[in-house]
Amino acid sequence: MAAQYAPRRWRHSTRRVDGGTVRAASMAAQYFAPGTTRCRSPPRRGSVSVMDEQETSAPRRAALWRRGLARFIDYFAMLWALFALQVIGVTSWVDSTTTAFLTIAGLYALLEIVYVAKRGQTPAKELLKIRVVHPDQTGQLGWGVAVKRWAVPGLAMALPWWSVPIALVVLGLPALFDPQGRTVYDRLAGTLVVPYDATEVEGQIKSRKQLVRSVMDRNIGAITGNPKLLSDDDGPNV
Repeated sequence: MAAQYAPRRWRHSTRRVDGGTVRAASMAAQYFAPGTTRCRSPPRRGSVSVMDEQETSAPRRAALWRRGLARFIDYFAMLWALFALQVIGVTSWVDSTTTAFLTIAGLYALLEIVYVAKRGQTPAKELLKIRVVHPDQTGQLGWGVAVKRWAVPGLAMALPWWSVPIALVVLGLPALFDPQGRTVYDRLAGTLVVPYDATEVEGQIKSRKQLVRSVMDRNIGAITGNPKLLSDDDGPNV
């Protein structure tokens, strides 16, 4: 009876256990039967399963050097854009350091808010393979979260030019001591910064159901030698 809860494609797979043969469906049923409080992947000899790692550890946090370098690249890009506009005469009215700095802050706000709200990453963050996400890592951040996240470092850019790097370092210091690597503005907006590579299937944010099926397929496929279960194709999105 328990086997009815296992995915259909596992019901004809078998494995050897102590001289006997059992169906993979029977082994998998315990992870899908009603009343199960958590989904666990079957153990693999000599290694820790992917599902167990995800259940026992917090979301991975992005390296601080990647975050700092991404912000520097974004800021440098704004300086370059302002310089280019001045060269072609579009911003000839920018005749003071303060006005130029405020212009850069405005351009940076446009870049940060739009990209983070829609994609969770600016071009520099995408280059360095990090992304801003909700704690549950689902859905777009939206305009409200993006504005709150930009507000603190964005307003810091209105300070005298020599104090901006100091202010940004101070705002980022809490990330050294926070288990999830959150800065002051991450806490304000309720966000995390995590490693993310859109070119890798495992880097994509999946629903829990997709993730469970993908991991269980590979575990059962490795045990039974079924090539269909070893495939990375997770089927249609759910």
